[in-house]
Amino acid sequence: MNIGIDIDYTLTEPVSIKDLAKSYIKDKNLPYKLVNENAFSIIGMYDWGEEDCRKFYLDNTEDIILKAPVKINASTVVSKLKEQGNKIYIITARSKAWCGHPYKYSEEWLQKNNIPFDELLIDHYDKTDACLKTNVKCFIDDSVFVLNTLKKLSLDTIMMQSEFNVNDYSYQGRRAKDWLEVESHLKELNILM
Repeated sequence: MNIGIDIDYTLTEPVSIKDLAKSYIKDKNLPYKLVNENAFSIIGMYDWGEEDCRKFYLDNTEDIILKAPVKINASTVVSKLKEQGNKIYIITARSKAWCGHPYKYSEEWLQKNNIPFDELLIDHYDKTDACLKTNVKCFIDDSVFVLNTLKKLSLDTIMMQSEFNVNDYSYQGRRAKDWLEVESHLKELNILM
């Protein structure tokens, strides 16, 4: 079976972008202020425009991407999927505009953290086209928007819980707090033995 997996907040533990942004703003003596510390995106967290926010990401890509810790048991569960003959498609919204070299950095992070994959697809914000192109049948992500869209295509979906979606009940599907719960859901779906 073809399995799709997101990277950020799904395979990775959260990186404190708020703290990185705070240091960045202070070090560069920028006038921006924290306006919503619980915003899903750094764009809405500070009172800066998209261009300044994008520059922050580009200047901090290595801290944001390469130093992100892998979620406990992610490598083990994805490796089991691969060993049992499934194809693994890593599908991420990371783009050149925001990450500079998203393929290179993502591939390096995946290899460093022993996450096996068959194909890495970048710059897919809603992930629908990538899932259709690769014939993905099950997708694991933290984005309620993505998962609700993919459920309409009759894909099996599993939501990795994060601070941004824990109280969002618009997604009516399988939820997992960690990769052991993902593994349990995959067994219920007869994807993993």
